[in-house]
Amino acid sequence: MTPEEEMKLVTGCQSGSEEAFCDLVRFMAPPLIRFLYAFLNDIDAAEEVAQLSFLRAHRGMARLREPRRFRAWLWRIARYAALDRIRQENRRGPKHDSFNEIGESWADENLVLPEEELVRMDMIETTRKAIDQLPPEIAKVLRLRYEKELTYRELAEELGLTLFQVKARLARARNELRPKLLKAASGWEQFCDEQS
Repeated sequence: MTPEEEMKLVTGCQSGSEEAFCDLVRFMAPPLIRFLYAFLNDIDAAEEVAQLSFLRAHRGMARLREPRRFRAWLWRIARYAALDRIRQENRRGPKHDSFNEIGESWADENLVLPEEELVRMDMIETTRKAIDQLPPEIAKVLRLRYEKELTYRELAEELGLTLFQVKARLARARNELRPKLLKAASGWEQFCDEQS
């Protein structure tokens, strides 16, 4: 879709055209879902957050002052919705506790498509590079937890720490890792923009 076609659809949406909005969703959904999948590493979650993002965009379309900025605005809505989902999942505890569990669940459901597998592998590599940039004492605890799949107790024994110290280091590591991954995710946003 050209920028002119996109702008025409956006202005149509702002005028109340449901058909224009449906066309926008049809064209924007695939790159938005790819962006969210890279961010969330879960295709079902990516599709749900994309749907929520389109709903929020539809409700707020009248407030969009610059129709040519629709794509950036939609991606920002999606990023915030994905962050909300991550926060909710963090409050409930991790759904998957290791890279292997994630891979096994995908394989079990026969959902791994070549493009999705490449994105997943790239996100794992990006995560590993981000971990390498962390201070060594907290990078080590993350590697042992997620790559070696050690329990909190095993981590405490391995590192000579208390359970409280292990949990504190993991929390610090996740907090320091999050901005690095968000920065990488914004790079995916640009990639998705270029692909559409």
